[in-house]
Amino acid sequence: MASPQPDQESEAKAELPLFFVEGPDGLINGLAGADSVAPPPSKPRLQCFHCRTLLEFAIGASYVQCYHCSRMNAVFLVQSLEAGL
Repeated sequence: MASPQPDQESEAKAELPLFFVEGPDGLINGLAGADSVAPPPSKPRLQCFHCRTLLEFAIGASYVQCYHCSRMNAVFLVQSLEAGL
């Protein structure tokens, strides 16, 4: 099997998957490439210790209040390490 020529490789890299950015009013606001859109920042998560609802919290938080049952949940070091700290 022959390897692609340098010109073919550069053409393949130049073809980026593009998509239109549409606003809520239906108008197209812009054009973006899939490689230029940053992934959303991942927030650390924990389960409420009372009702098991999945909660997201800001990095550095010591406690998180559950929006479902209003219980306060302590953020432990293990959960912080799993979140990437």
